[in-house]
Amino acid sequence: MPIEYLKWRNHHVKIERKRFYRRIAVYVEPNESLRLKSAVLTRKTQLLDFLDQHATWIERQVATFQQMKRQYPQPQYEFGEKFPLLGRWVQVLPTEKKHFYLQEDKLFLPIRQNFKQELLKAYKKMAEDYLPLRVAKWERRMALKARSIKVRRYKSRWGSCSFERDISLNMKLVAAPTQVLDYVIVHELCHICHMNHSKAFWSLVAKHCEDYKISRNWLKKNHLYFDFLAKESELYS
Repeated sequence: MPIEYLKWRNHHVKIERKRFYRRIAVYVEPNESLRLKSAVLTRKTQLLDFLDQHATWIERQVATFQQMKRQYPQPQYEFGEKFPLLGRWVQVLPTEKKHFYLQEDKLFLPIRQNFKQELLKAYKKMAEDYLPLRVAKWERRMALKARSIKVRRYKSRWGSCSFERDISLNMKLVAAPTQVLDYVIVHELCHICHMNHSKAFWSLVAKHCEDYKISRNWLKKNHLYFDFLAKESELYS
């Protein structure tokens, strides 16, 4: 169906009409744009009324994302800038070598045309090298064994564990504080014993990660901390 837009206050609201959609829903994107989902025949006057009814919630969400932009300024993808890695900040500097390397709090990247592409490649490789080692540490500590460990580029999922004990982790976790990374790993390893989120599952998580609620809440509140690793920014698209 053709894309429609609706003017509401200071917003141009994108309308997505669905054939079998029975209700109206509004979404506030991190870049502060608004999106409506509705049935095909829903009148624009109804959509405007719906937005008016939810105006307080919408403006609250917009204010939240504005605060996030102040908290996470638009990254400058250039040498000399600093980016988070395992909870600390590293400065990215140029090297004439063909491959990146890490030296204390400095990350050296090859001098090529696309800085962001080289940065993402470096983080992906560091995640592929480091995350399985961290999982192995927790496997020994918890006396559990995954069949395989894969590092993937997910947009929002942090990890998963299949019935076959295959664990996948989001490559962005290499930028997270260590205790947050450890929580995700413990969480997925616990799914080897409990393929659900039952009381028994959370009890097992708490046994190995007493402060798991702090890390879980940190991920919920700071998911845009990882926005610099997205192929397309959620905040600044």
